[in-house]
Amino acid sequence: MASKRRRLILTTIARNKGLVALVAIGVVLLAAVVAFFHALWERQNSDAGSVREDALWATYQTDREAGKLLLALQDLAAGRPGGSIGEVSRRFDILYSRHEVMEEADFPGKFRSDPQLHDLTERLSAGLHAVLPMFDRFAAEKRATAADLDSAITAVSALRGLTEELLVATNHTQLALQVDEREGITRIYAWLAGTVVALMLAVGAVI
Repeated sequence: MASKRRRLILTTIARNKGLVALVAIGVVLLAAVVAFFHALWERQNSDAGSVREDALWATYQTDREAGKLLLALQDLAAGRPGGSIGEVSRRFDILYSRHEVMEEADFPGKFRSDPQLHDLTERLSAGLHAVLPMFDRFAAEKRATAADLDSAITAVSALRGLTEELLVATNHTQLALQVDEREGITRIYAWLAGTVVALMLAVGAVI
């Protein structure tokens, strides 16, 4: 009985090869549609974009604090109202903490280890650690000579140049990645539309 049923099925398939082929194609196309929808869902729910936005914000904060530190040093050196060694120390501590947040977040890695960003972050880190002993001495002695302030202003000006360059490079990289992602989503939508049309044609042919 089972062998007769098997022969009947094989005979039916042999007589309807075209129909079976269309059904098989329809199944493959349906699987492709599901795969494309899954790819779109993953892109829409990916946290990579928000992580990069956080990294960009951390870069902006670092650049901003470098500017405030430079202004505090210039105020103290010029004897302007509000200029004090305490304010300089506070501004350096904030800048250093902002930099630590950026380092702990593996900043270059969030941008696919971009070589330019990696080089800039390395130089910024080296520059901050180079001036760390000087600002520690300012905080301990509660004073700074005119020569010390000149050296500090020169060093922090160089750091500010690095943070500005890093901010521009980060923003440029972020925009480029967003363009790539949008183009990728557009390609998936195009493939999905083509697959749906082909699936509808296959179903129509079966009917």
